[in-house]
Amino acid sequence: MKKYKYFAVLSALVALFSFSSCESDYWKKGTLSLQFDLDTNNKGYARVARIVYIDEIPEFNPYRETLVGMTTKDTWIEISNLVYGDFIDRIDIDVAGVGVYSIGPISIRNDVDYITIDESSYRGYFNFMNDVNYRLYRDGRINLAITIYSNVYDGGPVYFDIRNIFDLQMRD
Repeated sequence: MKKYKYFAVLSALVALFSFSSCESDYWKKGTLSLQFDLDTNNKGYARVARIVYIDEIPEFNPYRETLVGMTTKDTWIEISNLVYGDFIDRIDIDVAGVGVYSIGPISIRNDVDYITIDESSYRGYFNFMNDVNYRLYRDGRINLAITIYSNVYDGGPVYFDIRNIFDLQMRD
């Protein structure tokens, strides 16, 4: 009977070590930066659409690592190549499965050629982008479209730089 007890204990230990994972989770910072140049038509309208993939985060290598969690830490948009007197009636950021976030109106009334859109300047922007980033994490890609309605009739272009900073939970 003792022989079977030792065999049972030994089998349990082998099973325990066999099923325990050698993988370990760790966190690292990641940044997703997207640049768009919107050429406006003679009515000040422009639209750009593209698919954004999760592997566009340079700190994430899907061939070496598994992404098991993602937390948005900061997000903002910088819109540049603007001049005094430019007026943006509305900017729509449309992400399939999340919705549309509208920004505007924006008047350029000082001597800067750019504006920054973030949580401090537009209420709810962080929450919207947090939902977008969760969709990116869950699906591995998002369909993103930006539409601008403005008085920028000269063809622009209007430059958009969308930045997202994450904490990425990784597993080797």
